[in-house]
Amino acid sequence: MSVNEAIPNGSEATHEQSAISLRTDKTIHKSVSKEAVKADILSFLRNNHTASYQEISDAVGVVRSTAGKYIKELVEAGLLKREGNTRVGHWKVLYAMCSFFIYLC
Repeated sequence: MSVNEAIPNGSEATHEQSAISLRTDKTIHKSVSKEAVKADILSFLRNNHTASYQEISDAVGVVRSTAGKYIKELVEAGLLKREGNTRVGHWKVLYAMCSFFIYLC
């Protein structure tokens, strides 16, 4: 489906305006959903300390590589810590994200 097909008949929007609008909406949605997914990961791990990357990705609805990337960012930010090794270790949530505020668990 092209951008022109997505515009209802009688609309005054040009192809260029529609393309800009679509890019802006996509960018805003992407930045909001990234933080929401990170919050979902922390919430999931608070109750599932031994979850694997695949279980985490299934629970929050992203692919495994994206879950790994977000987990790495959470670890680097000091919000999450892995204790033990990959086989018998567990996750420790140090902080939780709530909207735009961070509070101690």
